Amino acid sequence: MITMGQSIRHYDNTQEASKEINVNCECIKKGETLGPKKGVVVVDTGNKLNVAEGLCDHHQLCGEDAIKYSCAASIIQEKFEELKNYIDGFEEITVQGHENPDPDCIASIYMVQYIAKYGKLPPNCESMVDYVGKVDQAKIKYDINNLDSVSLIMSVFSKTLNFKKGEDKNLKILENGFKLIEYVSERIYKIEKFTGEKISWEDPRIFEVDHPYKTQVEFIKDDLRKYIALVEKYTEADVKALRLPLSSDITKLSKKEFNILDLGKLNGKKPMFLNMWASMHGYDGIMYNSAVNERGNNRITQHISSICINPDSADYDGKEVCLGHIGKVFEARDVAGRMYHKSKGGNLNGNEGLIPNSDNDTGVNRHGNDGSATGYKFVIPGDAVPYDVVVELLNSYLKNPYNIGKNETEGLINNFYGVLSGEECLETSDKEKMQEDVDATYQIPTDIACDYHGIGYVC
Repeated sequence: MITMGQSIRHYDNTQEASKEINVNCECIKKGETLGPKKGVVVVDTGNKLNVAEGLCDHHQLCGEDAIKYSCAASIIQEKFEELKNYIDGFEEITVQGHENPDPDCIASIYMVQYIAKYGKLPPNCESMVDYVGKVDQAKIKYDINNLDSVSLIMSVFSKTLNFKKGEDKNLKILENGFKLIEYVSERIYKIEKFTGEKISWEDPRIFEVDHPYKTQVEFIKDDLRKYIALVEKYTEADVKALRLPLSSDITKLSKKEFNILDLGKLNGKKPMFLNMWASMHGYDGIMYNSAVNERGNNRITQHISSICINPDSADYDGKEVCLGHIGKVFEARDVAGRMYHKSKGGNLNGNEGLIPNSDNDTGVNRHGNDGSATGYKFVIPGDAVPYDVVVELLNSYLKNPYNIGKNETEGLINNFYGVLSGEECLETSDKEKMQEDVDATYQIPTDIACDYHGIGYVC
């Protein structure tokens, strides 16, 4: 736990602290489900939204509130008074974000600290919140000729900062993220004062002057060069045409065939922004299988297949397409299979999420609501060729397109985490009845409920 209450300032030095309050920060594992705790504010993680009790996450699986917010920062902005009332009840608070904090997490923690110190939202925070919301939803349009971007710079702090031995890396990323927020805020303040214009965080004039982020920008440019070198060896034969499920109608596939670049199995380190570069290169999506290394260790822990599409992908008539539905097919089969595996005496490797040992869950999407069917990206553990995985999932999906409602989605998570924690996950202890309930709930044909040998686990 780190005390960070003195790490924020106001760029024009006109604000005075409203009260003395200690603000501590913790970075916890991404994806954990957390309940309320006195004096704790949880942002951009925790899987709960209850601002009156300090819970500010937009990754809920269901519910109108979850769909409403584009990012955690937008929750803090809209429910500012409610959060302020909660914070004002304590002389000391702890703000919890997730490990390797992203722009939304950094901005959210910054906002909470500012509220605690000044009793109000940061000046002109609307533009910051709008920006990080677009970043979180993958809606930012990057210019390949102008890579001095707030979100890209913030994203590469983990790769470009000089971390000393024993130093808290998450803290250093947060501190530098706060400095970047203040730098951008000051630049916007000066530009708006000089021009009389209202500008956004995407405005290229922010970094027109000599700035302290040259190292980060050079890393980004080098990452682009790595991508160009990587794709040079691929031909048109490696671009696969796939029809994808419509977001608005789960029973139909798009009329348009989308061009997905299939990189197959990648050896060695891949470009950090591989998916983004592919989108900017004109592809509708990208898929590949790569090794995931344990942090701080060169030992390979597992392989994953990643399948991503451009969030703006649409059919000929403008209807959006998504991976959310086929992601749900895998998710349901994965959970059912592991529950069946557990019922037969098998072991699960600790409290992993739906996708073990990975920061990404199935159905990640532009609303930040992991249970909706608007996903543009999901990952699958295992060493299978990504194209084969997608085709197999599409075949399963076409046989049985479905939509999981609120009660079933909540049941999925409650039952699954009940199994992981060793608690009885259903009212009955009958293991066969448990499997029948899972199959019935998710409408999964019995013959495929546990058919993922070699992809994550073996039943």
